[in-house]
Amino acid sequence: MSKSISRRRALSSIGGVIASVAGLRYFQGDAKIPDWSRKVIITSDDAGMCKAVNEGTILAMQSGLVSTTSIMTCCPEYEAFAEFALNHPEHDYGVHLVLTCDLRELPWGPITGMKTVPSLTGGDGNFYLWPPQNVDYGEARLELKAQIDRALNSGIRISHLDHHMWVMFHSPEMLSLYVELGMEYNLPIRFCRTAPDRLSNNPQFLKEYKRKIRILENNGFPVLDFIEYRNYSVEPGKKREYYLDQIHKLPIGISEFNIHCSLIDDQINPPDVEKRLSDLQFFSSGEASTEFQQCRIEQIDWEHFR
Repeated sequence: MSKSISRRRALSSIGGVIASVAGLRYFQGDAKIPDWSRKVIITSDDAGMCKAVNEGTILAMQSGLVSTTSIMTCCPEYEAFAEFALNHPEHDYGVHLVLTCDLRELPWGPITGMKTVPSLTGGDGNFYLWPPQNVDYGEARLELKAQIDRALNSGIRISHLDHHMWVMFHSPEMLSLYVELGMEYNLPIRFCRTAPDRLSNNPQFLKEYKRKIRILENNGFPVLDFIEYRNYSVEPGKKREYYLDQIHKLPIGISEFNIHCSLIDDQINPPDVEKRLSDLQFFSSGEASTEFQQCRIEQIDWEHFR
């Protein structure tokens, strides 16, 4: 065997390992090669929660860098946002799976009704702030399927599934349900190669999380290389500096900025509305657009995976 052939095979092998480690699967002809580019999805969560969030989300999509939003189909302002989504199919829409209620001024509960899913609700018929330990997972499946079906039956072309307050990481059973729903509906789910911080102290849960990554990949579902979600805890005045730093640090591969946009209403506002307004302002700014361009970061949405 010639030295040149041996060298090419060695380089090909190294490239395959790099691509595998980075979680990137790109093909050029029959050869698997690493892709050193950086791509980003900018998702604004919680559409449908209330009027202020709807208006902020729409502004971020039409005038800013937000490429996709995830819709809470069980919330009071769902119908209003669904009308926008139907009239603007050029944008990208996911279903934000909901089993919690964090806006008590305008509360929401299960689409299926408290009598159908009693373990998910309090005496008022609304979701708890956080699911109790005795959640019936059959009831959770029933409700989450109803939420997905509501969006599909409305005629919205759904691109992916994600979850409100990371509720699908509430337990290993909920994690399994999350993956099962993505596969059942043949929709990508928000899932990262690195487990979220909340699972770091639970070795058994981490083991199951890694097993789910293998299941998703073996069935052709995407797994993101990085999700930037810690921004929610950043104070409004520090958001700009924080986001600029995160853009510069964005790793190779496909990442997601998980943000929350809102205007400020004179009546009902979402939790942490000032932080949400700061998200809207930054991702609608020319500065943000320039930073992504100068860093050569390509913006995509969930339709990229179809």
